[in-house]
Amino acid sequence: MRPERVNNMTIAADSASWLTEWPTRIAPMTDLICFPGAGAGASAFRPWVNRLPAFTAVLACQLPGRENRIGEPPASSLAGAADEVAAAYLAIRRSSRPFILFGHSMGGALAFEVARRLAAAGRVASAVMLSASAPPTPARKATAIDDAALRDLLIGYDPDNRRITGNEELYAALAPVLSSDIAMLRRHEIPPGTPLLNVSAHLMSGSDDAIVPGVSVTRWAAFFAGAINHYEIAGGHFFPFRESQDHVLALTTELLRETVARRTRG
Repeated sequence: MRPERVNNMTIAADSASWLTEWPTRIAPMTDLICFPGAGAGASAFRPWVNRLPAFTAVLACQLPGRENRIGEPPASSLAGAADEVAAAYLAIRRSSRPFILFGHSMGGALAFEVARRLAAAGRVASAVMLSASAPPTPARKATAIDDAALRDLLIGYDPDNRRITGNEELYAALAPVLSSDIAMLRRHEIPPGTPLLNVSAHLMSGSDDAIVPGVSVTRWAAFFAGAINHYEIAGGHFFPFRESQDHVLALTTELLRETVARRTRG
């Protein structure tokens, strides 16, 4: 099947592989597009599906090299991955529907880039939610991460990851895609003069996150023209999936309800 064009973006026949969508209980009125952190897959968001309003369709980015795409080489460019995900969404949603993007850690940078591309295609997000994520800085090292640093980073994310670094078979399975994702993130740049994204930003940081502290998360404010909200939430780097999942889902639900209410009034 030949590629086609939708809103000035090339849509490949297999573009839907970049997004996983779970069935909804009722006809959906809004979308939540989720982006997991480095090394993780779409299934990180599967437990959220039945905990969000039934009128919400939950979609999650599935980068190559993991889960059902484990046989594919990892993405080499965050910008290229953003092109693919934006095109996939436009292929799935031929007609417009309100949507929110949620990005965790590396997924925050990818969510931002996808939001930019969708806005350029005429699809402006209702909100962008970024957790434990920081924008690139000129001082960021654009080099690959060595094995010792990768092991240290895993433990820095979560001390319980010593069970991974101490199990060579488990570590060997995770390390290639995780190191590839981190290298891709380190190469990512937002060029000077990039137009601000005219969308409200909801920035979340973990009170005990030693990897991406709140001061780093709030630097995203410089890239948005919409309202900025910052929430410091209890927990470490993975707070949206662990100790503060209820809090994050409550914030997300509130935004989804506001999105649908605006649509109903409009």
